[in-house]
Amino acid sequence: FRDAMLKLGHEERIKNLYRIQDKLTKKASFFQPNAPQDRYLKTKGMRNIVLKCRQVGFTTLNCIRGLDYALWEPNFRAGILCHKLGTVKTIFNDITKFSYNYFVRDWGHLYKPVEKSDSASALSFLNDGLGRTLESSVQVMHDFRGKTLHFLHVAEASRIEGDRLVGSVNGVPDNCEITLESTAYGRGGEFYRLWQLWKSKGTLAPYKGCFVFWYQHY
Repeated sequence: FRDAMLKLGHEERIKNLYRIQDKLTKKASFFQPNAPQDRYLKTKGMRNIVLKCRQVGFTTLNCIRGLDYALWEPNFRAGILCHKLGTVKTIFNDITKFSYNYFVRDWGHLYKPVEKSDSASALSFLNDGLGRTLESSVQVMHDFRGKTLHFLHVAEASRIEGDRLVGSVNGVPDNCEITLESTAYGRGGEFYRLWQLWKSKGTLAPYKGCFVFWYQHY
């Protein structure tokens, strides 16, 4: 099972292995990308900026992606940056930990990495239980300044003050992935500046833009 999943790769795993809580039924349903999420996955680069309507699910998508990297990729550190301190535990418990608990229920008899720690906002893994060292983690935090990450998703980036946002993204090497995601929040701030750079410079801008109209996810 482990070898087959490694061969399938990251994007096939996230479309088949993980559950989320369905908003309508409250049941644990297997995650399937919606149309805007699927477009993002097909067009994203190493630096992405997403301006969207509400409730599209980009944080859910990238929480699952971060969890997948932590479960399968050695020496990998994934992070989700929240705009408010009060949302850290909510995002971690309702998405990351929820998906991990169901992953263990569904697939733990075939593949269950050995946990190194399980805190209120982070999961880390020592090895894959089959002889391969992992030393990987996924964290949901209010501030990543001073930390090195290989994958960072920033939720509601337009609402995060500039020094916390810049300080957190500076910990991600150039060959690793960042996504700044937000609904609109006025004409100012770092998110607005980076979005306007993409609008004016296109492929020469530091971040690649993805715009989701409200009627694309009504």
